[in-house]
This record gives sequence, structure tokens and C-alpha cells, in this order.
Amino acid sequence: MKKLKRVQLMISITPKVSIALAIIACIFYIINMKASAYIVIGAIVILLITYFILSLTSWRCPHCHQYLPTKNAGKITKCPACQKLIFEDKKSDGHHN
Repeated sequence: MKKLKRVQLMISITPKVSIALAIIACIFYIINMKASAYIVIGAIVILLITYFILSLTSWRCPHCHQYLPTKNAGKITKCPACQKLIFEDKKSDGHHN
């Protein structure tokens, strides 16, 4: 579950961080710090590649294994396909599925 929580955090913050970095890259480019702008653009590309890899490999329901939506990923608590809780606390459950 901890891995899925980390994936959820990464998927929810990566678009916001990418937008912030894009703004910084534009500012660098405008003030003629083009080398810095290209470095920031490279960081954005790495972030987006990581985002897509995580979305396709790890952002799945632990019960039905369907892909989870990436839109508003930070707010998702239940799988839209099977309606089960994504982050069930098995200790409080008393049994394992």
C-alpha cells in the first residue's frame, strides 16, 4: 500500500510541478539564460516520462487491476471499476482477501 500511496503522490503532483518548471523555463528563456531554460525543459521531459511510466505500470487498482484515472489522482480513494477502497487497511480489516 505504501508504494501505491507514493505513486498516487507522484501522479498528483507531477503535472503541477511540470507547469511550474515550464514557467521557470520561459522566464529563463526570456531573460536570455537559454542554457538554463534547456536544462529545466530536460527536467520536465524526465518528469513527464516518469509520470507516464508510473501511470501505465503502477497506478492500478490492487483488487481488479484496472487502470486508475490520473485526473484528480490525489483525491481517489475508491476504484471506479470495482468500487473497492484502494487503500484498505488490512490490519483493521481482520482478514485478507
